[in-house]
Amino acid sequence: MLFLGILLPNLSYHKPEEMVRFSANHPILFELGRAFNPPTLTTSWTFLTLTGLLLLSTVLCCIERIRNREYEDPYSSQPKFFRQKIKIELAAKPPVVFKSTVLALRQHWWQLGPKRAHEEFLFLEGRKGAYGFWGSIIFHLGFIIILLGVIVSSATRFSGRLLIAEGQEVPLLVRNLIEINKKPAGTFELPGTVFYLDRFVADIRQERFPVEYTANLKLAEANGTTLSERIRINEAIKYRGLAILLQNYGFSPRMVLKTAKGKTLVDAFINLKGRQPGSRDSFDVPKTKIKIDTVFFPNFNITTSLVPREPVYAITVKEKDSRIFKGYLRKGKSVKFNGMTLSFPELRYWAYFQVSRDLGLGALFWGFVISFAGLLLRFFFHDRQVSIRIKSVPNGTELLVSGRSRYFPVIFKEELGRLARSIEDERTGGMLSWENLKHYFSG
Repeated sequence: MLFLGILLPNLSYHKPEEMVRFSANHPILFELGRAFNPPTLTTSWTFLTLTGLLLLSTVLCCIERIRNREYEDPYSSQPKFFRQKIKIELAAKPPVVFKSTVLALRQHWWQLGPKRAHEEFLFLEGRKGAYGFWGSIIFHLGFIIILLGVIVSSATRFSGRLLIAEGQEVPLLVRNLIEINKKPAGTFELPGTVFYLDRFVADIRQERFPVEYTANLKLAEANGTTLSERIRINEAIKYRGLAILLQNYGFSPRMVLKTAKGKTLVDAFINLKGRQPGSRDSFDVPKTKIKIDTVFFPNFNITTSLVPREPVYAITVKEKDSRIFKGYLRKGKSVKFNGMTLSFPELRYWAYFQVSRDLGLGALFWGFVISFAGLLLRFFFHDRQVSIRIKSVPNGTELLVSGRSRYFPVIFKEELGRLARSIEDERTGGMLSWENLKHYFSG
């Protein structure tokens, strides 16, 4: 389902007007893209139900594996090429080789297994990697925590956008957000702290290359406490469980429109879209049929400049469908049309903040950490088994060292070779007889 969401058109990255055109030209693809849109899909009941079933099955499988870990042969399904054998002949007698084998296994940290005897053979077994089983369990425990984090995240995630102009105060409430992308289940409200944008700074090199954006916020809490926060672009701050991220900025000109008799129709800072030369937007004059289209130029003398040294708006004034004025409005100047005066005395920045909360992020983070630790334990302590057959032959002892490993067959073959050499080097001349050894094992 997520793979389909990646392949299909993603509605999150297109403007509304583009989606309108796309829906008209490709209605089937549009509906599929809307159904499989990843942000919407991951919060749907279908996705959460599948996640819950996967969580339940993983828990049950882990319980079953722990219960049956002593009764299953972990090597029964391994390919034959994972099994290694080394056969050597030693001049020493079997008792000496037996003692050397026990010492070598202990020196190489092999856990001695069950003792077995045959009329012609003695068998020693060693095992390593017992902790690897628990590494697998730990990995799946981390996976379970990740699945829980997905469910909690989907149920509690909140995301919205807050727009503030310099010098403006806005209480952090849901109704004051200009856009809400995701609301959690049930009732939810933001803390109501008053946000005040004290200053916005855009560091632009050579008037063309932005390198840093910074917003200085003051947060006035209900108890009278005032906090100061400096937010840089792409560096979120944490506040009362919320992540506040500076995403964008633009310009907010103060527009003053007066009638011939001095009546003020508009006197406000208007948050117009765009900060690039040629950015277009428009606004309506309240209680009239006047609409003003704007094209912004940060520096009229340098058309590529992003620094508002001499900002100017190219404006087109319309009343109903008739154009009544077209011209330029510079900062600190005014223009007249139909007996009205439109002035542009001041320009401020506005900043765009994403406000989000996700209670499942902690579970997701620690789930991945625990899973990674389980993988390390699983592969550094992987299951392997060695079986050593000691057989008496006329010229001494025949030693067969064989083993099986879940992973890394080449490395395991080298490990068996080192063990065989250690057995040969550790001969110490033990005093046990062949018959006593067979009796010891059979007992």
